[in-house]
Amino acid sequence: MDIGTEANWNDMRFLLALAREGSALKAARVLGVSHQTVSRRLGELEKSLGTRLVDRSGSNWRLSTVGQGIARQADEMEAAMRAAAQRARTGREGLAGRVRITSASAGFEWFVLPEIRDLNLEYPGIEFDFVADNAPLDMGSGQFDIAVRFSGSPAGNLVGRNAGAVEFGLFGAPKDMVALDEAVEKGTRITLPFIALLTRHLRSGDWLPDNIDPASPLSNVSGLSTLISAVRNGLGAGFLPVVVGRELEGLLECKSLKRRCPFDVWVLTSEDSRPSERVGLVAKRLHKAISEKLDGAT
Repeated sequence: MDIGTEANWNDMRFLLALAREGSALKAARVLGVSHQTVSRRLGELEKSLGTRLVDRSGSNWRLSTVGQGIARQADEMEAAMRAAAQRARTGREGLAGRVRITSASAGFEWFVLPEIRDLNLEYPGIEFDFVADNAPLDMGSGQFDIAVRFSGSPAGNLVGRNAGAVEFGLFGAPKDMVALDEAVEKGTRITLPFIALLTRHLRSGDWLPDNIDPASPLSNVSGLSTLISAVRNGLGAGFLPVVVGRELEGLLECKSLKRRCPFDVWVLTSEDSRPSERVGLVAKRLHKAISEKLDGAT
């Protein structure tokens, strides 16, 4: 029996409601019609199909064996129609599919997620996976589509675009930065707790300014998010990305010290697999947004 051609789909909705709600009264309430309308439409459906779908012998109506089978088919038809409607909406609204992005935690917070928020509004069919990780990547394995990385140059198996250099300025409590400005002007040193970001290429001495006494309390951190949190919580002064530090309340930049640019921001994809249109779109938008944010920090 081809219920798609022998039955009116509007009548089929009443059978589905009865199957899902368990009673004609509840089905009527869900559909916003009267009990009599439910009875009449089910009768018309039975007539069009030439078979009994509902057992009306008791106070509670129950679907017959045939009715149960047709209700299952109708449920599948409804799901298929919804899926078709979603595909149609996706076609109108833009690209669809999943994009997997990895970056450091600070990279997500300050560079990636603000742009993803806008992309979600423009392309609701695109879904995202976010993995915060600083470890080396094997993007050729297909684990990630896009990596936003802070480095001097990308790994050989990755391709992408340089969004710009990350300028670091020395930030700390306002009174400490005023004292440091005075020390720089006088050519003297002060004792000031200092926090340094350690990487594979940078050590504490690479960060410590000449005007801070090397005997000052020193803390080392291995991640940018930890560095930002430590300085923000008053553990000491430290070089922060200017784009981040200038937005944090209670911190002041030492203007007397030259800013540093230890690495760049790269928006990378795998060289082994040409990215899909949606991956290319997201990578392009991220590069543009990050570039503009970095330019605004100068």
